[in-house]
Amino acid sequence: QPAEYYAIMLFSVVGAIMMIGFENLIMLFLGVEILSVSMYVLTGSDKKNLRSNEAALKYFLMGAFATGIMLFGMALLYGATGSFNVTTLKAYVLTNAAPSVMMYAGLLMLLIGMLFKVSAAPFHFWTPDVYEGSPALTTATMSTLVKVVAMATLYKLLTAMNADFSNAFINIIMIVSIASMTVGNIMALKQTNVKRMLAFSGIS
Repeated sequence: QPAEYYAIMLFSVVGAIMMIGFENLIMLFLGVEILSVSMYVLTGSDKKNLRSNEAALKYFLMGAFATGIMLFGMALLYGATGSFNVTTLKAYVLTNAAPSVMMYAGLLMLLIGMLFKVSAAPFHFWTPDVYEGSPALTTATMSTLVKVVAMATLYKLLTAMNADFSNAFINIIMIVSIASMTVGNIMALKQTNVKRMLAFSGIS
């Protein structure tokens, strides 16, 4: 039904705005969930198509797994700093010469969750199947709105939490970037389906 479709699209936009405008990790989590759940529903909206159903199930299971890792990372950050507020987290990093292992682990798990959302290698395996099985409009939304919002959120998160306090995180981003560009471009060459090619293009 058109009414439900437009309502879910609006929900996804609300989630996207919350993801970009967060000042608190709980608001970030809510934004991620609102956007993700909307996308799960839209992915499986072509109910009579088995590929659409399969794509929705894959997206949901992988998304739930990544969200769990992300939430665990937020819990570790709260354990290290005593706050979900981004400014408090940044102040903690700037005032502590040697942040605790819990802080590093929390930021790493949060990073893994966000890398899944931007479908960066090696967290990209869900992308081609989901793009291929989704209705065309949903694929277009995922390759534009979701991708741009996830990248903006990842950038804001790493900037806000001053992630360059450790060279290890810079190296992780570099390795993931190189891997994503390499895998995305090489795998795109052998695709015969336009949606799958779009998926690998998005990864790169």
